Amino acid sequence: MALALTDVNAPKATGTAADTNNPDYPIEGTVTITPQNGVLISQVQRGNVDQAQKPSSSIHLPVGAVSFKLTNVPVGGQATLVIQLPAEAWDPNNAESFITSNGQIKPGTNWFKIQNGLWKGILPISVDMTSQTISVTLTDGGPGDADGTANGVIIDPGCPGWGMEATPAEAVTTQPSKNTGPFGCFINTAKKAHPAGLLSLLAVLAGAGLYLLVRRRGR
Repeated sequence: MALALTDVNAPKATGTAADTNNPDYPIEGTVTITPQNGVLISQVQRGNVDQAQKPSSSIHLPVGAVSFKLTNVPVGGQATLVIQLPAEAWDPNNAESFITSNGQIKPGTNWFKIQNGLWKGILPISVDMTSQTISVTLTDGGPGDADGTANGVIIDPGCPGWGMEATPAEAVTTQPSKNTGPFGCFINTAKKAHPAGLLSLLAVLAGAGLYLLVRRRGR
């Protein structure tokens, strides 16, 4: 009976990701996850963030990754998690915390998942600085569900984090032609003209040339 009560695989109302003193976590301490509206949690584990790369050096995942299984979720529905973070995660004097030195939430605060070998911020996080908790809503079968199936079960290895991801520069949509003049580069629009329009233009020019030739012979 005692073993059954302490079984980490048994669904519970609250799950705890214990601190493992892992140097991979800039902020140490216990992470407590409480699903809302009757959803149960089990198989809570702490994981390393080095299992995937960060798309930018500005990305910070200060409390590490967590994985868990949610059951009793409405099929195709949503599950909201209230997550208690370690106290240092709210310290404005800690460079890794979610709070700036002037008491504001750091930009780019999201729930991060591994996509194509990279940690990507895919879901918004609600922050309650009074209770020092964050909230994230996962959808059964949605982007926060690793099994990808609407089956009343959500499996989610992920983590809270902050920072802006690197984005590629905007592609140049207009290319200058090789011809340049005194006013700089210009767009070669002849290549974009409709073939029928070009034929009409050539016909007009040919007619004009014939007219001038006949007039010159008549003189």
